[in-house]
Amino acid sequence: MTYISIGVFLFVLLSGSNASHEHENGMCLSQYLSLFHVISDERTQRLLHNAEAERKFRELKDQNKILEEKLNNITHEGTSRKMDDSVIVTKFRQLENKFKRLEEKLSTGTSKPIPDNRQVAFSGTLSQPMLNSEFGQIVKFNAVTTNIGNAYDVATGIFQCPVSGLYLISTTVLGDKSSFVILETRQNGKLIARSHSGIGGYGHKSGTDTSVIHANKGDKISSKVAFGHADHLDHFSRFTAVLLKTD
Repeated sequence: MTYISIGVFLFVLLSGSNASHEHENGMCLSQYLSLFHVISDERTQRLLHNAEAERKFRELKDQNKILEEKLNNITHEGTSRKMDDSVIVTKFRQLENKFKRLEEKLSTGTSKPIPDNRQVAFSGTLSQPMLNSEFGQIVKFNAVTTNIGNAYDVATGIFQCPVSGLYLISTTVLGDKSSFVILETRQNGKLIARSHSGIGGYGHKSGTDTSVIHANKGDKISSKVAFGHADHLDHFSRFTAVLLKTD
């Protein structure tokens, strides 16, 4: 029953011409007014209930949307994390395989040593003639022409090999013109070269001895006057050591 039908019904009752029924109609009017209020209150409550339900529905819908967004973010992060973990595992396995291959090469002796391409070279003379009183001592070639790698110590006259490999060693001796002199070059005390100058007569005569040796890292090479009757060792005497090839 709608509000319009109730109103029409009440109008008919109020406009009735039968006076005998006024009292009865009054009672009916009171009942219908009560019924109208009940129906109005119920409809109002229903509308209010529907509005509250709709509001709660919208709230739940908004909350559901927020939860869906959070779930999507979590899913995306989880996928990205899985991809990152997969990349890390792949790289780790690649390194592990390389390490295994290196171990196999080392165990079978097939691995090649890393080449040492450093340059080592020394060449020097005497800053002044060396007198006979110093015969038997190590000759210190202190007038340095070249000392690449700093393998030669001018304070001691010793060339110390910085790496293992093949070395060219050359010694030139020049005495005075009245006698001769012999210069010996030794590697860790072992004779590897001997230079001999003859009697000059009308001038100086020099002697040179050159050898190619294998030396280990730390080997010491030096020259000293071994024998002779010359008054001095001329300052044009020279010592040279050059690394040809590393092991």
